Amino acid sequence: MAEHEFDNSLEDVKARLTEWWALRDRLTDALDNTTPMRHDSALPNFDEVANAGFDVVEALGKISIGIESDIMRLLDALDQYRTNQRDVRDQQRRLLHEVCGESNEAACKAINSLRHKGWLTGEDAWLTGQEGVLRGADLSLAKLARANLEKANLEGTNLSFATLINANLKGARFNTQTILPDGSRWTPQTDMRRFTDPRHIDFWYADDDDSDSQASALAWLS
Repeated sequence: MAEHEFDNSLEDVKARLTEWWALRDRLTDALDNTTPMRHDSALPNFDEVANAGFDVVEALGKISIGIESDIMRLLDALDQYRTNQRDVRDQQRRLLHEVCGESNEAACKAINSLRHKGWLTGEDAWLTGQEGVLRGADLSLAKLARANLEKANLEGTNLSFATLINANLKGARFNTQTILPDGSRWTPQTDMRRFTDPRHIDFWYADDDDSDSQASALAWLS
């Protein structure tokens, strides 16, 4: 092999390796739920490889095969990750539909499922990137009596005309964009017990136009 041909081959392999190394790292970064496969060291010192007495192109070719193998595994993992994410979104949409449905029992079960899967509170947003499925959701008219909404992220959620009797709102997160059952906006001064406790002096129920709304709510709970 002529000297200039050898140099061209070596430079081509080095360039290809550099591109593949960068691609492998980008793929690794894209896989949040995949064990990182990033190589901790820089690209090999090609002069050191040559001085060790190996055929440089052959040695680099073997390295490139390893990197190609990594890339193929990462592509497979990325495809599986995307499939899993689609499945997660489908499950979340189904559960949110049940939360907003006509059945109070189904809504409570759906909220329990969201909690069990870690999709309710948003406490792990730093890890999952998700602030909670109910955040900003339209829950108007939702039947949420007795629902366990403890620590749920309800920031920006529309709760207009929602039924919250005896719902557990301990530690739930609201903000000024949250629309309350009576159509008002949440403020730091809001006493949410007026929507959950029929015995509250200022209790508000979705049938508030009825002067007997408190008695009706208490009877409904019995």
